[in-house]
Amino acid sequence: MFGKNLKILLILFLPLSLSAGKSLDSLIVFAKKLPPEKRLEFCISKTWKLRARSPHTALKLGKIALSLAKEKEDYSDAAKVLNFIGVIYRNIGNHDSSFAYYTKALNYAQLADDSVQIAYAFNNIGGYYGYTHKYFLALENVFRARDIFTKLKNERGIAYCNIQAGLWYAALYDYDRAIKYLREAIQIRQKLGDKFGIAVAKSLIANNYYLQGKFDEALSLTRELLEIFKKFDDQKGIGVSLGTLGGIYFHRGNYKQALAYRLESLKYLRKVYYPSGMINSLNGIGIAYHQLGDDQKAIESLKESIKLARQYHYEKGLITAYLLLARIAQSSNNPKLLHYYHDKALQVQDSIRALDRKSRIEEFEKILNINRINEKNLRLEHELATNKVIVHSAIIFGVIIIVFLIILYYKNKDLRLEKRLLHEAIETKNKLFGIIAHDLRGPFTSLLGYSELTLDDFDSFTKEEIKDIMKHMHASLKNLLAMIENLLYWARSQSQEISYEPEIFDLNKELKRIINYYSSSANSKNIEIKTEFYDEPNVFSDLSLFHTITRNILNNAIKFTPEGGEIRITTEPYGEDGKILIAISDNGIGMSKEQIDKIMNMEADSTPGTQGEKGTGLGMKLVVEMVHKNQGELFIKSEPGKGTEISFTVPLSK
Repeated sequence: MFGKNLKILLILFLPLSLSAGKSLDSLIVFAKKLPPEKRLEFCISKTWKLRARSPHTALKLGKIALSLAKEKEDYSDAAKVLNFIGVIYRNIGNHDSSFAYYTKALNYAQLADDSVQIAYAFNNIGGYYGYTHKYFLALENVFRARDIFTKLKNERGIAYCNIQAGLWYAALYDYDRAIKYLREAIQIRQKLGDKFGIAVAKSLIANNYYLQGKFDEALSLTRELLEIFKKFDDQKGIGVSLGTLGGIYFHRGNYKQALAYRLESLKYLRKVYYPSGMINSLNGIGIAYHQLGDDQKAIESLKESIKLARQYHYEKGLITAYLLLARIAQSSNNPKLLHYYHDKALQVQDSIRALDRKSRIEEFEKILNINRINEKNLRLEHELATNKVIVHSAIIFGVIIIVFLIILYYKNKDLRLEKRLLHEAIETKNKLFGIIAHDLRGPFTSLLGYSELTLDDFDSFTKEEIKDIMKHMHASLKNLLAMIENLLYWARSQSQEISYEPEIFDLNKELKRIINYYSSSANSKNIEIKTEFYDEPNVFSDLSLFHTITRNILNNAIKFTPEGGEIRITTEPYGEDGKILIAISDNGIGMSKEQIDKIMNMEADSTPGTQGEKGTGLGMKLVVEMVHKNQGELFIKSEPGKGTEISFTVPLSK
């Protein structure tokens, strides 16, 4: 709880902190004027209060609060802030980042032995599983948190858990149980005097009524909630309530009123950038325009919905948009478009079913094996430690040979290798070491062959011959390093340890650095690399992910371009939402449509290059996964014998 003086300061400062264009700067300036012991409390409080009204401002304040907590080595407050930041990322649709922060919150809370924050972390992790459609795992974590809160007699925490339980029981179509938990949450929040929390719980009950087709009950409750959210100036709550009203009026056949509510809803949801709400509103606007006879505006709205749904992987909204476009095509007697959009909807539906089947299997396996996790982890750690020693020994042996030869002819040069192998499951471990045993044998054999040849007949070689051998060994080593880096990234991705940490950097500078790194490989095949860069843009992206994506695409271009070929690297603005397109094209051997489909479905295998270059088959799998994680889109154009163009997008800095 805050002290009395801090409460007075917050009340006095509230109008200033929310002034247009100066909100964040004013908050930071004000925070710096506070005594050090109050500064952290102020930033934590504002992070939570602004989470829905101004999520991006709240996010920046949260990261300031996190730095302050770490400076003080206050692990409890660090855990609280990490939980808050995770919630904000969840609200703006970035579930991967939210999970990363929830996990960190759990670690800090355990270090601090803070049972309250441990429980909140489990509840939030349950939310992550729910938003990613793993509802049984969601409920398992939520009730784990609820048990902790119950032992602590922490009613506020119990209410939060009841909210989550209501969400995920509704997702499983158990509306009666969902409403039961939501009403329990309302009773608790009435005792606590939490008016806003009561409104949130009631909004979920209204949504349950709407999903069950109880439109009279939903209408009455939603109108009441709209006024409450307006009093709290909660932009998200206002937008969601307006969207619900639009849906109710649509089902009642009042399309003009439905459209008005949906348009107003979209305006509010854009302010807080709530992706799933925006997508639902755009779909509602599209079908309302169609019913009112304006198919052009309907199509525009639905296409915008599709773009957002693809960006945020909101498959439910994507299917709805495709089906509505199919409905418009049918009404305009366009069978070609009708079949096209129906096929698109079916494709997304099939992918969802496949993912759902996989998710259900994973959920049941985790739930059924929950009591054996500790024993399994101990066994896995022992096996990983043993195998890690083997891999390290093999890598060290190869590095020693290369370092010996480099020191002999090129003094004062070092070779640094970064090794990190992380696995969570026995299946992942077996697959990784299978790849190591099969694909790393070739480069090691090549290195050993060249080193034995050099050592056995060293005195008989000329300086030029030794230089030529060194070039071959250098190329093999470079290939080996690329393979190891891809294997390590792949291992991290399998254990969900690759986080998304965007930063601002100079795009052209980083591209030139990557091109310079691969210039010797291109020169060895007499390949010319041409560039055509757009201005000097700064981008807002994860630099590590960007390097891995670009290196793998350029390496493949060199690998599959014949001697004397040409590679072009260009950048240009893309779309109207502030992105830039990086394209890498070659005049190499090209690919068939089947090969492209395998790449996009992450099913591609390793293929030898034009000079027999080998790989692990992981490069393009990493590219596909990391482009999506880096908030981008991936495009591939190719024909056999006509070369390939692979391009991807990254956001420009604002």
